[in-house]
Amino acid sequence: MKRRFDSLILVFSIITITSLLQNCSLNKKVDANDDAKVETTKPIAFPVEAVFPTKRDISKYFETTTRISAERKVDVISKGIGICEELLVEEGDYVKEGQVLAKLDTSEVQTQILQTRVNIEKCKAALEIAENSLKEGIGSKVERDNARFALDAAEATLKIQQLQLKNQTIIAPINGIITRKNIQKGVLVSTGMPVFSIVDPDSYVLPINIPEREISRVYIDQKAEVVVDSCPSENFIASVFRISPTIEPSTGTIKTTLHFDKIENNTCIKDSAFARVKLIMEVHPEALVIPKDAVLEESGRKYIFIAQTKDENNLQELDLNSLKNNPIQFTAQKIEIQVGLEDSYYYEVLQGIDKNTLVITLGQMNLKPGSIIEVTSLEKILQSEKSTSST
Repeated sequence: MKRRFDSLILVFSIITITSLLQNCSLNKKVDANDDAKVETTKPIAFPVEAVFPTKRDISKYFETTTRISAERKVDVISKGIGICEELLVEEGDYVKEGQVLAKLDTSEVQTQILQTRVNIEKCKAALEIAENSLKEGIGSKVERDNARFALDAAEATLKIQQLQLKNQTIIAPINGIITRKNIQKGVLVSTGMPVFSIVDPDSYVLPINIPEREISRVYIDQKAEVVVDSCPSENFIASVFRISPTIEPSTGTIKTTLHFDKIENNTCIKDSAFARVKLIMEVHPEALVIPKDAVLEESGRKYIFIAQTKDENNLQELDLNSLKNNPIQFTAQKIEIQVGLEDSYYYEVLQGIDKNTLVITLGQMNLKPGSIIEVTSLEKILQSEKSTSST
């Protein structure tokens, strides 16, 4: 009897344990389904990048292109004639005013000078005899005058020949760089032949043409930013130093000339090099600006998307630690802005946002007002804000 009772207890225990295990299994299935439902109903967050507006100087430019021109450049013309005996410079050499560039053969001119000197001595002797004869009464006044004229003519011939001898040496008329050489040693050079070209790099200027409607905003010493194609990695500053008093009737423009503020020892600046000029017409200091990539245009109006939270003050009080423990949900809002000046990278914002507005700069093309977003650059923003406030 006791053995039967123990068997009944064992069976009852097995049934109870089995029921409990089934209930647990059912509970787990319900929880898993609930989680799956939660997962499927959770909204998708679009990843975006955002920044706060910054304050910086922004300028309005008049942009144009031109070619660099040297105001002091000359073609050296030979005044002598003869074989080139010495060539002392090459293209690219820097020369100073008065420096010898080349020498022509002088043997023929020197021979003529010797002959003329002998003739001068003969003329002096003849003049002395004529004057003594006139004093003694055996000579005439005409003979004395003829002897004096002959001496004057011989001395004039000597001066011409000495000048010819000087012209056999070709010298630099200005400081500058030899940009062209048209002779070689042993070549016959004739009078009037262009033998060298020299450009003074200190005289490089940038001639530009300003439209008539803009000329009232151009003034002496006005600054411009310049990029030269031969020096693409360098930025130069130039200043207006001459404004033409007349308007070109065929183009309606006014010639304005700028010079470089500083190009010392810069060999990449060349005569006739292509240059891109941005004349600064207006400057707004410490303007509120946003990247141009953030701005959308529709029907001539400009819009941006901004990242907002339920509690707008929450973002200002946020730090990195709280961000990791308590992620913030952002929504995208589309707002219209009014812009002022613009440059290659930024718009000045006049109305619509302030410095505490979080402006979406990447990913806004896929957004609609109210879209749930994830600001992937938020940690970087907070680190930047923290470093800015600490300084």
